[in-house]
Amino acid sequence: MMKNRQSMLSLLATLTLMSVSSLKVWGDTEVFRNELSDSAGWSLVADDIDDTKAVFGFDYSDLGIPEAPNSREGDTGTSGLQVFVNLVDGKANALAAIPTGMSFSGKYVYQFDMWINAPGPFPEGGSGSTQTGGGSIGFVNDTTNPLSGAGFNVTGEGGTGTDYRFYAHDELQAFATHIDPDTNVNDLYDEKMVYFDEASCLVPGECGGGNADGNTYLESAFPGLQAPEKQQTDYPLVQIGTTKDGAAAFQWMTVKFTVDTDAGTAFVQMTSDTSGNTVDIGTFTLNNTYVDRDTIDTKLVTTMEGNISLLYRDPFDSLVLFDDIPVTFGLFDNVMVTQIEDVVELPGDYNKNGTVDAADYTTWKDNFGQSAQSANSLASVPEPASMLVATIGILLIGALRHRMYLRSGSKCVFYGERLASRGCGQMISLSEYARSATRVNCIDLALCDARVAPDAPSVQL
Repeated sequence: MMKNRQSMLSLLATLTLMSVSSLKVWGDTEVFRNELSDSAGWSLVADDIDDTKAVFGFDYSDLGIPEAPNSREGDTGTSGLQVFVNLVDGKANALAAIPTGMSFSGKYVYQFDMWINAPGPFPEGGSGSTQTGGGSIGFVNDTTNPLSGAGFNVTGEGGTGTDYRFYAHDELQAFATHIDPDTNVNDLYDEKMVYFDEASCLVPGECGGGNADGNTYLESAFPGLQAPEKQQTDYPLVQIGTTKDGAAAFQWMTVKFTVDTDAGTAFVQMTSDTSGNTVDIGTFTLNNTYVDRDTIDTKLVTTMEGNISLLYRDPFDSLVLFDDIPVTFGLFDNVMVTQIEDVVELPGDYNKNGTVDAADYTTWKDNFGQSAQSANSLASVPEPASMLVATIGILLIGALRHRMYLRSGSKCVFYGERLASRGCGQMISLSEYARSATRVNCIDLALCDARVAPDAPSVQL
């Protein structure tokens, strides 16, 4: 009898493991993080390096700027990279900071905290106030072009016709439309679209309203702000007024690139720590990065593999006063790259708790027939037949093991705790078994109290 029972257990275990589908879920690993407290491991690329300034480990609290949102315990507080461009020459200049020799590929998320500080008075901004901050992916390590790769830039004070910009190397690009994966609809529909001006359109006549204060989507997401109180006190004739709605200045922005180099896409988002709102800027694809938009015959970016960059730029030939009023700069903190990989989990572990048990039947039952695209649903749902075989196998294994235990034991226990809630021999339904709050797994479920005799009959499931 014992030999037959063991054979049955072995057979059921084999059938169960063979019939349950493996789940695939997204797993992630942080592969790079730097708080920019010193220059070790960083390289600088500029149009004119002599007309730039980069200060690693700058204590930005000196200018009344709060801690960046993605700082962690143990980080150097209020410390980051401060960047100035176009100091004395009065000509366009850009500076990129890159982690030396790094390269990223596959599916990953690149993000950083960014603060753009601009000179007033606002809302228009003072002389030379239009400078841009951002970053890129696919940066070529041995290039001398600070705008290398697929990059996103945004102005601080919102004072141009193209405040939110995509670049393929140094060529201004149009946006691809982003499709929301859950709803399968365009989440940047017309009244929200971050358009460029006419000169930057793939299709002439179909773009417009690209400046920050002319886009209702941006205006509602990023209401206008004032300079930090300390700057208003120290420079009362300059740092006065409120920026335009939709402008990016005077707030920590977390810029995020969600990249798939195999697919050739990079989805860009920006989140304000002040308003808490996230704007879906747009999607880079290898199909929307061209040198000549009129003929569309040459791609400028052919791969999104490569390094990452932090970028600060003055696109105009202008000067601001830096020595007396040092309030025109970019600030970066908390650079992170997270690699995303497919991870195969324990077969049949549908509630993802590391154990295959009757609770997985409940999870499967509650989610069967629902859309797998929902963020709260299962990553995949097996066919009913395979799940039924798996569930029956799991429960029968538990039943056989439980009968053996009751016949040979002196009392019925559950991990050392007495259960007196059921009488010996009481029947229990499959659904009640699955819902049992006292269950850890099907092998250890106790259905009778501690007074059961050694020769008590086995409990039936």
